[in-house]
Amino acid sequence: MFIPGTLGFVCAVEPAEDGIMDMPPRRVGKRLIGRFLFLRIAWGTFLLTITSVGASFWALRINDDPKFETTYNSAQIRALALNVLSFGACAITMSARFSRKSSFHARSFHGNPLAGYSYAIMAVLQVFITYTPGLNEVVFWQDGIDGIMWGMIGLFFIVVLVGMELEKAIRNILASYKYDVDDLEDFDQGNADAANLSTPLPDEVKRFGWNELSK
Repeated sequence: MFIPGTLGFVCAVEPAEDGIMDMPPRRVGKRLIGRFLFLRIAWGTFLLTITSVGASFWALRINDDPKFETTYNSAQIRALALNVLSFGACAITMSARFSRKSSFHARSFHGNPLAGYSYAIMAVLQVFITYTPGLNEVVFWQDGIDGIMWGMIGLFFIVVLVGMELEKAIRNILASYKYDVDDLEDFDQGNADAANLSTPLPDEVKRFGWNELSK
């Protein structure tokens, strides 16, 4: 719930990654989301969904396990799922800061001071709505969670971060074999010339000349 307002600032002010200016410009008419970017979005969505739902079912299994004396109510399970989702989004943001480079590096702790502030703000807000009496029960239908649940949140945070870094590693391996992981090739509208000719352009571009646009 606090993800757009906090983590969004991280991507908005993230410095450009080294080597970005060496890449060719986007061609006219190219889709905004290419194949590999779409797959990354889908993979991140899958990880967030499966960890949030999985944490809820894990808590229900604990309720049915006689080895555990603790029993979690539905409000605590909702709090668990929301925190897994929010901290999982932090993991995705940490990974997304670097398109190709690994986030398991000291670079994750510098270069963008706003990143740390955003993670901290989101964590404080999540703790606030989880434990504040009245606010958690009446507004968010949640209840305070214990150490076991926080351990589950930490575990799933690592799962999401490792999962996103695994996708990045696979993409780097494919790039080493000359696969077009940046979707620079024309895969969706025939050849580039045909795409440029068939893509409608605003009237304002006519004063620049077609030859300049086609370069």
